[in-house]
Amino acid sequence: MEFPETSTAAHRISQFSIVVIMLSILAFMLESVPEYHTYGGSDGLSSAGWFGFETFFTVLFTIEFVLRFIVAPQRWAFWRDFLNWCDFVAIVPFYFESILALSAGTEPWNFAVADENVKVALRVVKLFRVLRVFKMTRQFPESRLILDTLIFSIDALMVPMFFLLVFVLIFASMLFFLEVSLQ
Repeated sequence: MEFPETSTAAHRISQFSIVVIMLSILAFMLESVPEYHTYGGSDGLSSAGWFGFETFFTVLFTIEFVLRFIVAPQRWAFWRDFLNWCDFVAIVPFYFESILALSAGTEPWNFAVADENVKVALRVVKLFRVLRVFKMTRQFPESRLILDTLIFSIDALMVPMFFLLVFVLIFASMLFFLEVSLQ
């Protein structure tokens, strides 16, 4: 499951995994668009429908994660892999929010919190689902070359990255003050 180049079955599982990851990211993006929600009779998916998509993808990713853990030759090495932690952190928020909703006695798709700080915390936790995109690096062995190159070049890249950050801050500040003065 870790190395798609080892067999035809592993390659097919890898391809399926890539499609599921892409569909999951697409659903995550579309869920944020108000036009795709049902509000007062408009066309779109209800909250339960979006929750169904999230449940489907999270269950698939959970099954994959658990299977990879079960077949891992060394369990301690499994937990030392950064990508496995990304997978874990992308899965846990769904279960966390579902447990909170069930403990509050409501459906998970209708779960709402009155405290603004808790709302913000839950939104941040839900953003961890974006980490699923890192699962794709496991499917492409060439991505390791990019990471190794970045690690090797980090010292040389610090100066250009510093100047990029400075220029972004300068131009963002200029735009901010220009927009304020135009209003």
